[in-house]
Amino acid sequence: MVESIELVGHSGGGEIALVLAAMRDDVEQVQTLAGNVDPVYWTNLHKLTPLQSPITPLQFRNKLRSVPQRHIVGLNDLIVPPAVVQAYSAQLDGACLEVVEVNATHTEGYDAVWQRLSNTPMLCKGR
Repeated sequence: MVESIELVGHSGGGEIALVLAAMRDDVEQVQTLAGNVDPVYWTNLHKLTPLQSPITPLQFRNKLRSVPQRHIVGLNDLIVPPAVVQAYSAQLDGACLEVVEVNATHTEGYDAVWQRLSNTPMLCKGR
């Protein structure tokens, strides 16, 4: 029997992983790569027409504050730039939230850091 799971998402999958984590009680941690974790900020950033009623991670901030999270962001990512995770982090105020900036684009440059960090414990206070 599985007692806990880890969710991992890339790009829009980062948003989905966080929303799923908020809706479940068995998620041990979430990791994202180039994750669009704040779609409202992202939509405004790219001057796109917003969705009518989006379901976003920050709607679940009270639950997500206690979920350990690592967000790996690409410094050269023009699609989901580091500012998206920075905006999310500032609004979440999570107890265990690690942001790792790497020299990567939206789709390339994550292999080495993922191999190094995917099984590395997160740097959380009190854990």
